[in-house]
Amino acid sequence: MRKEINFNKTLSNYYTALYIYNEKVLEENSLNSSYNDNIQNRIKNQNNIPAELKEAQNKLESDIFKFSVWDRNRMIEENNQKKGFLILKEKVHTIKYSTCLIFEAVLTAQIAQRHTTMPNFSRKTLKRHQFRLEEAGILRKETSKAANYQISQELIIYY
Repeated sequence: MRKEINFNKTLSNYYTALYIYNEKVLEENSLNSSYNDNIQNRIKNQNNIPAELKEAQNKLESDIFKFSVWDRNRMIEENNQKKGFLILKEKVHTIKYSTCLIFEAVLTAQIAQRHTTMPNFSRKTLKRHQFRLEEAGILRKETSKAANYQISQELIIYY
């Protein structure tokens, strides 16, 4: 017998996870702001940044673009320390209400065991919301198709 997902309790778990994630983001952004102030001061105090250093910084920034913002910021800090780079960390975005609509659509699809219509967003916006949920550990991608996301098992409550 197949267990059925409890929509309301799973949605409640989602909102709890969302709150925790957004609090973590706010704390991270506060730390990043202090870090970036320090880097800005170092940039102001340095007369000339050698061309090789600028080139290496630009290469790093293009190489790490494909990673999550959390990983990019970690790599930026490591390279700033090890190689003397002067790269600012990026702002981490909180998950907004409109992203919740994506989660609800994925939850509805998972309960119904079929494809469901996603909210009326552009393809780019939809991917951005899905990526943010994936970054928060709320969704995980099953295949390369955008519609094939699964909800993290830690959030799902069954009857």
